[in-house]
Amino acid sequence: MGFFLKIKAIALDIDGTITDERGIINLNALKTIRMLESKNIRVVLTTGNAFPVVMGLRKYLGCSGVVIGENGGIVGEYNNFVILGDSKIGLMARKLILEKLNQIFVESWQNPYRHIDFAFKLKINIPREKGLRILRDALKNIPNVRAMDSGVAYHVGDSRIDKGRGLEIAAEMMDLSLDEFMAIGDSDTDIALFRKAGLSIAVNNASENLKKIASIVTSKPYWMGFVEAIQYLR
Repeated sequence: MGFFLKIKAIALDIDGTITDERGIINLNALKTIRMLESKNIRVVLTTGNAFPVVMGLRKYLGCSGVVIGENGGIVGEYNNFVILGDSKIGLMARKLILEKLNQIFVESWQNPYRHIDFAFKLKINIPREKGLRILRDALKNIPNVRAMDSGVAYHVGDSRIDKGRGLEIAAEMMDLSLDEFMAIGDSDTDIALFRKAGLSIAVNNASENLKKIASIVTSKPYWMGFVEAIQYLR
């Protein structure tokens, strides 16, 4: 148990981790975040959402850590942030999808506010795995591009940037070591994050790929898994 006592910050995914299956943040998850902050354990929201969206959440949830937005593409707070990666890669991918795949995908309303990572959702009823294969095949001639599925949206952008790289920058900004972070998440977009954090916990609804590399998998899904995960700090 001494291993867990050195945790000073939580790198926390949002969708599927502190929400219910409808994507709504549960009040018990909010209470848990406030409890962590009251004990000086700083919460770092770590998400695929655009920077303005996650900064708004940070304020109203009461988190004190910097934020990691766009799956590691932007890290910081307010006007003090850094953009990681090459924006031209994501913009090229976005242009191709809008021109060639607009009958299959619709872009996120957040895309005008993004720099590195651009999000899309399906317009037609096909398996998510098939949608990801279509994206990857269409983008294969763009150097250093990657396509991922968060379970909520498909994300395209610079393959050299991920939540793990974002956590490295966040740790520097907060004067913490990576070993002092617990990471909690649910999707393949959290894999790089889990590989960097000192302790990683997958909620029970997580992807099988994420569960395979997690230090711990909770018995409960969604926000209930997040609340359960925090018990390991006690």
